[in-house]
Amino acid sequence: MPKKFLTNEEYNYKPGSFDSIPDIEANRDQYEILSWDLDLGDCIVFHFKTLHGGPGKLSKFSPSRF
Repeated sequence: MPKKFLTNEEYNYKPGSFDSIPDIEANRDQYEILSWDLDLGDCIVFHFKTLHGGPGKLSKFSPSRF
């Protein structure tokens, strides 16, 4: 179920319309995990049905975008 970034609460969707997200971190060897080195100005685009994420911010003062 998709979750809100700010509160980590699930969005209010019709029950059964989304599958639960598996615990990928606990089972990393079972998934094909892709990553890329990025430079300032690079753009990433995701398909709506692609599970994507990133590590948490190191500091509440560090920027999450440029």
